[in-house]
Amino acid sequence: NDLETATTFIRRHATRASLGLLRAESNDSMMLLAGLAHHQGDDPAARQFLLNAFNGRHPGTIAYGRHLARQLGIFDVYMSQPDDPDDPVGATRSLHALRAEVARRGWD
Repeated sequence: NDLETATTFIRRHATRASLGLLRAESNDSMMLLAGLAHHQGDDPAARQFLLNAFNGRHPGTIAYGRHLARQLGIFDVYMSQPDDPDDPVGATRSLHALRAEVARRGWD
């Protein structure tokens, strides 16, 4: 319920992930941004962010992505995406989407 603190941590994560230093870290940042957008009532943006997330890096983010996809009504579409975090297409898609959102927010 502390939106300011959550946004601060999401910003830190997204800014770091946008550098592309850790494999598929951008996927997790896109999920966090999707959760933030959903919390703020912007479900169209949340759906877009989540579908660009590809898949999480860890069991917790994988579960969170599925949970959020259910809440957003896109579970079947979300689950039909490839699930290999090493897939260069997915990693590139999420990294480019993350960089665009970080720039749009002025976090770069």
